Amino acid sequence: MDRPRISIPPDLGDYVVEGISLILLLLVVYLAGQHWPQLPPRIPVHLNGAGVVDQWESRNTIWIIPGISLLIYGGFSVLQRYPHTYNYLKPITRENAYESYRLAIKLMRFLKMACLLLFLIIQNLIIKLAIEVKPSISLLPVGLGLLFLLGGIGWYAWKSYRV
Repeated sequence: MDRPRISIPPDLGDYVVEGISLILLLLVVYLAGQHWPQLPPRIPVHLNGAGVVDQWESRNTIWIIPGISLLIYGGFSVLQRYPHTYNYLKPITRENAYESYRLAIKLMRFLKMACLLLFLIIQNLIIKLAIEVKPSISLLPVGLGLLFLLGGIGWYAWKSYRV
């Protein structure tokens, strides 16, 4: 069955989430550039479950997170333009297409923002560990970021069942 192609105009909330996403992206890039001169030659790139550093790499790896963040931002920005291609929890009909697409686009925008927030948190932790030369750090901010991400997915699932 061909799904209807409908243009979904963004509302104020969409503009706010897009703005926050752009700010988060810029912060990720800014943090890498701002702290680059202070980074030691080797920086932590992986932590175990207790927050203890278990892998170190060249400081050049600090640019991986901004690179992936750019891909996430660009990828989700393109993906949110094609809601008729997504998989949905319920069949799409002409009657529910507008609301289903609107919710799915909101989910894509939210996922973009939440992923960028997580990357900002992770990059900040890496920079703190590298500059302060700590052997470990609390992973609570990462856990809260993941909870935020999963909460948004749960919200979408709940709302989409009601469409």
